[in-house]
Amino acid sequence: MMGNTDSHNPTNLDYDFHNGEHRSMTLVLAKDKTKEAIKEALFARRTMVYWKNNLIGEEKYLRPIFDKSIEIINPAVEIKGRNWAHIQIRNKSEIDFELMANGKVDDISVPSKLILYGDKISLLRIRARKDTPPGTKQIRIPYKVKNLLTGFEKNLAVELVINVDFISVEQK
Repeated sequence: MMGNTDSHNPTNLDYDFHNGEHRSMTLVLAKDKTKEAIKEALFARRTMVYWKNNLIGEEKYLRPIFDKSIEIINPAVEIKGRNWAHIQIRNKSEIDFELMANGKVDDISVPSKLILYGDKISLLRIRARKDTPPGTKQIRIPYKVKNLLTGFEKNLAVELVINVDFISVEQK
């Protein structure tokens, strides 16, 4: 994959750098910073494209970027009755990840959209469903990352994994 432009103007006339715009870029996943390593990576097709706020590439390259960028700070929470709980998620990269729901989640309500801002901590607000029985469960929250593309209109599928202790309001 190659990200190219054909701009003949000074780049500051075509892109608003102060608001995060940039030219498209080809990211080469080379083993070191030599010409030989870059050439080897290009011929081995270890490239991605960074365009607008999108990373476009093969899943085997995008998944580690997402997985190593995201840290769930408090992966275990309690929910008493129908109160809200907040999961803190740190995005260690500089890219905002735009998540959209990718299926139903049993036992809890989650937002259909979530932005994990680059180099910041974001909150995922969750709530128990009415019929959720008390007890501790591991919950897998499926999302697609809107701006990590593995093919035409194909987004990287991810899961946020948390442990929730559901406490009945009658329990003490």
